[in-house]
Amino acid sequence: MYGRALRSGTGQAFTRVVIKHIRQSYGIPGVAAQLQTAGWLTAVEIATQLRLQAGTAKRWAREGLLRAVRADDRGRLLFEPPAGPLPRPQQGKRLRDRRRYPQCAPHMPKEVQCEA
Repeated sequence: MYGRALRSGTGQAFTRVVIKHIRQSYGIPGVAAQLQTAGWLTAVEIATQLRLQAGTAKRWAREGLLRAVRADDRGRLLFEPPAGPLPRPQQGKRLRDRRRYPQCAPHMPKEVQCEA
């Protein structure tokens, strides 16, 4: 999953455990830690700020109302702090009509394998 074509000096594949060990050995922070240091918010934090449920914030990210990125391989989202007017619930108005950002990719990749 991580190093599909890359190999270590000994010819071993890079696995999640190997990458975690390398990051810990050299003190390299993960993507989530870097984004949180830059001010990005978790789903609970953005939901509290917008007075929503965390699930609603995640749905808004999927639909493009909030900007979010996948922080890790577990599918955890980190949200960019909203700038300008805060989005708020609007009953009866479709989410796709209110979209400000590209839709957030789903957690599970939909890979297609074909046989040649």
